[in-house]
Amino acid sequence: MNIQFKELQKEDIKEVILLINQAYRGEKKDKAWTTESHILDGIRVNEDMMKEILEEKNTKTYIAKVDNKI
Repeated sequence: MNIQFKELQKEDIKEVILLINQAYRGEKKDKAWTTESHILDGIRVNEDMMKEILEEKNTKTYIAKVDNKI
């Protein structure tokens, strides 16, 4: 298994958005403890929100990639 840690870049945003929204607002699958679907609807983050995070001067966001997947 090849694990890499790197700073979030613009080209990573779409994959990160998909991952976050599936993890926290996805359908209730296998009784996952991270789901909020029974409380909230909609998405947790969108592209504009992620771009704002990237533009913050005093903030660094890191991602982990395993075999080149976030």
